[in-house]
Amino acid sequence: MESRLKKTFEISSDQADFKLEYDLRHLLHDFNDIAGKQATEMGVDAELIAEKYNAMWIVTRLRVLMDKMPVWKDVVSAETYPLVPGILRMEREAIFRRADGTPFAVLGSEWCILDRTTGVPRRPSMIGYPTEGTVKDRALTAGYSDTRIKTDEKDFVFAHTARV
Repeated sequence: MESRLKKTFEISSDQADFKLEYDLRHLLHDFNDIAGKQATEMGVDAELIAEKYNAMWIVTRLRVLMDKMPVWKDVVSAETYPLVPGILRMEREAIFRRADGTPFAVLGSEWCILDRTTGVPRRPSMIGYPTEGTVKDRALTAGYSDTRIKTDEKDFVFAHTARV
């Protein structure tokens, strides 16, 4: 049994930018909101793991693939689901769709749980992260991109030696 949470909502004026399009900040906010609601349903929300296990959720990576964003007053839906957990990390995806069912954004996030005192990562099984209801097939097949800038000697414009 797969555990998917769906939410339908209308794009409000405060979720739109100056072009009246749904903006990235609110897309990420809505992703976090629906993920938090599902974490509560799964029994692994931030408050519970803080109180019971002295741990906290940390987002380690995020992927967003977007197409033309919907505009103010459009009705959209969001669907989120957890993927099968790894040894230390858990992943979640969400698909945002227009009213006609076509997706306009697919998001993926990678999470880990850290001990609040030591900062040491904890395994999902240590905090009771459920494995039933997780999804095996990914919507995002591309990996996370490397955000580090690669440079070499030709990228330097000048050199200066400082002396005392």
